[in-house]
Amino acid sequence: MIYKTPIETPELILKEFADVFTGTGRLKIIVKIKLKENSASHVVAPSKVSLAIHNKVEEELNNMVEAGIISKVAEPTKWVSIMVVIDTPKKLKICFDPRPLNEAIQRPH
Repeated sequence: MIYKTPIETPELILKEFADVFTGTGRLKIIVKIKLKENSASHVVAPSKVSLAIHNKVEEELNNMVEAGIISKVAEPTKWVSIMVVIDTPKKLKICFDPRPLNEAIQRPH
């Protein structure tokens, strides 16, 4: 017997799992990322931010520090990812590009 699976639209998925798609996601544990033995560190120059949105970016970064999402680093570090800023009419979004770090991660399987 063949059962037909209902087609779920993105809207239905968002409605059913609304708690997963709202707010800032947080893990309840501290995660340690193990790197491959011979992985090279990756450092990029600070991102250039348009003067027109500089204050908005600084404010959002400060909000992220206060919320515990990111933390300030006062000393040199071996890993620095590029910051990506997306300024939409509704909200300023700040992300980072994790590809170099993802390539260096020693997977636990």
